[in-house]
Amino acid sequence: MCRKEANTGPFAGLPVPMQKRVVYQVAAAAGVGLAGVKITIDRNPDMIGSKFYGYTPPGGGQMVLYPDAFSSIEALAVTLGHERTHVSQVQLYGPCRSSDDLSRREDGAYATEYQWLDYLRGKF
Repeated sequence: MCRKEANTGPFAGLPVPMQKRVVYQVAAAAGVGLAGVKITIDRNPDMIGSKFYGYTPPGGGQMVLYPDAFSSIEALAVTLGHERTHVSQVQLYGPCRSSDDLSRREDGAYATEYQWLDYLRGKF
């Protein structure tokens, strides 16, 4: 049996394979530590083009990646770093308790995005 190297079906237009091995390769290249984090790839074709890239459930320790995260290596690296920041926030502070709390955490995660890109670009 051969390993798929490209997306198929409704995901064929996404250039980055929607595979965990690719997720771990890109995370390592961008300096995003994923030890202890459960990765779920949401393969819902209705999410293509939604501009939703990832989600961290309130329990922490997990991140969900949506199809748009696989639109480029850079998008995947930024999504992994952004969501990893949320995992850390949940582990440190617990789940969000208000919309203000959520807003501050989003601001913090967005503020980290260029560091993941800079690290990635230094490796590639």
